[in-house]
Amino acid sequence: EAQTTTTYVEVNAGFSTGGIPFFPGASVLYGATDRFQSGFIIDYQAGIAFPTLVTGKFGIGYDAKGTEITAGIRPWPPTTYGQVKIDRPGKTSDIIISVEGAMFPNEFIQRAIFTIGWRFNNKKYKDIRQK
Repeated sequence: EAQTTTTYVEVNAGFSTGGIPFFPGASVLYGATDRFQSGFIIDYQAGIAFPTLVTGKFGIGYDAKGTEITAGIRPWPPTTYGQVKIDRPGKTSDIIISVEGAMFPNEFIQRAIFTIGWRFNNKKYKDIRQK
């Protein structure tokens, strides 16, 4: 089965709930998505974040031709997540919406993380998708 790989830079902002309600956070990540002809995708990324300093994600999902739905894990802070990517043809970025739940919730750390992001894909990938 044929596979294409897309690299991207993603910028996210949001908040977490837990010991401090609505604690702000942000991240800048470099990532890649492997796509298969069946629509199956593997998405992975790593980068810098506030307040955790470093972060990353690994997920699997489905590309429904304009919307990607992914589920996975974030090793730090340890969470599971669900994510939707909404393509914006002709724009410089796509939109990412993510909801995460802490793997080990307690009153001192976050219980959930809610973010919105902008994913800037490389030009080669955008050209392939618009054909």
